[in-house]
Amino acid sequence: MQKLVLFKIFYNAASRAQIEPDYIPLDNTDGPPDWFEMWPILRYIETHDLEDDAWYGFFSPKFPAKALQTLSDVKRLIEANPAADVALFSYDWPTLISFRNAFVQGEDSHPGLISCMETFLASRGEKADLHHLIGDFETSVFSNYVVAKKAYWLEWAALARAYHDYATTGGPSLPDNAMTVHDLKPVFAMRVFVQERLACWILSKGRYRVVHPNYARDVSFDRYITGTDSPWLRQTLGMANAAKRLARRSNMPSLMVLHWLAMRAHGVVYRLRVMFKG
Repeated sequence: MQKLVLFKIFYNAASRAQIEPDYIPLDNTDGPPDWFEMWPILRYIETHDLEDDAWYGFFSPKFPAKALQTLSDVKRLIEANPAADVALFSYDWPTLISFRNAFVQGEDSHPGLISCMETFLASRGEKADLHHLIGDFETSVFSNYVVAKKAYWLEWAALARAYHDYATTGGPSLPDNAMTVHDLKPVFAMRVFVQERLACWILSKGRYRVVHPNYARDVSFDRYITGTDSPWLRQTLGMANAAKRLARRSNMPSLMVLHWLAMRAHGVVYRLRVMFKG
């Protein structure tokens, strides 16, 4: 039996009351609101000794429903993979696989994100070419929907602390602290979307044994794109992920042409589905 230590973050009495008994409440009532979940996760890791073989997860109140998972799904995946180090439960997996990587996806929604991330990494002596990095389901996740063992979380905390200090001391002139849009409204600083992708940078190095649900087989995307889900559409996206994984593992970016072909096939299946439904 794997030891699971799963937290749910709360911000006020209302969100505290919604936490299910299977989760440990994690208080963020006095945390800086402009760092969202990153701050309570970082604060916990920096003030507690993690057990070597336990699995830890730190979630917003919307998990796991936002990822179209159940707690039983989470437990089942981890129990089936005791030798793994990291388990990912990303929401909106079709978007995750449609782009070359999560940074390119972020750049599409928030221009300047890649420059912010690359400049931060350069300040740490790390060189990154995020436009060309290949990210598949083993190296990509949204919203820190991660359950992982101690080694991953210590590495994440070191990077998160460095980014927090970098952005905090950078002042208003730092692009990371400039407002960007969310749902077409200029309400969040760029750093919100950069910190969400720190996990992707860590995972891109391939140092951890990563598991994730079989999204294409088991996880519908009807909630993301209502009325369009089908096994055929999920299968073409699964092929697109397999192409990215092959290109990444073989270090042959030219194989990304297979991802392009799979996404074109996905588009054809989608149009046929719309046509025959109409």
